Amino acid sequence: MHPEGARIARPMHPSFLNQGKTPSFKAGRPPRPGFLTLPLMPSRLSRILLVCWIVALFAALLPGCVAGGDMRLRSVTDPGRVLSPPLPTAVVVRRDTRSADIYLTDLSRRDLDPLADLSLVSGHIVHIHMFLHPSAGRTPIDSAATNATIRHMIVARGAVGVYEGAGFVLPRLSASADTFHARIRDASLRLMRRDPGFTDPLGAVTFDASIRATEDPALARLIARRFEREAQRLPSLRASENEAEQPDE
Repeated sequence: MHPEGARIARPMHPSFLNQGKTPSFKAGRPPRPGFLTLPLMPSRLSRILLVCWIVALFAALLPGCVAGGDMRLRSVTDPGRVLSPPLPTAVVVRRDTRSADIYLTDLSRRDLDPLADLSLVSGHIVHIHMFLHPSAGRTPIDSAATNATIRHMIVARGAVGVYEGAGFVLPRLSASADTFHARIRDASLRLMRRDPGFTDPLGAVTFDASIRATEDPALARLIARRFEREAQRLPSLRASENEAEQPDE
């Protein structure tokens, strides 16, 4: 029961809240009990918050756009054995409009010095030589096609092994002329050179990679010198196999 003549303030309907409106009141009079006052957000502040949100979103996405490479070595005989180290350094040198050399590594600049001691170092260097840039309608793109040679060097506390093979590099559109984006799927590699103390954990492998490289000839030369210095001193497994097959005189 309410006193006769008393006015009851009705609570605001939920649909009213969803409309983002604020009830209007006469000047000098407080809002009635049961009403919730929702301040309107100025349009200028809304724009500022929207810009801040967009900036934060791009900042979150930037790590995926920086240079580097994601790669995977998978054993052919035992697919459960996979090696997939992140390679934060990725550089490219374009020889001409049709070919390029791409280098990826997780070694530091100090360890990339050709004279640096690698006896306690573990890491990777990948060299991809794309000898033919694919062209739509001209370059065959199938499981057997190749347009690149691939060499993957593994350093395991100073012991070095080099996997070699071939595959197909499919370049992608990149944001600028000094970047190179590409992917490789199911390239075939096998161990071809190694130190006597290097143990092959994989055997024949398939090689997949997603590459985001920047143009940096100086760093590419540094990585190439380190790679070639190690590769040239390693005995070839093919030569060792041929010697083992020769009959004793």
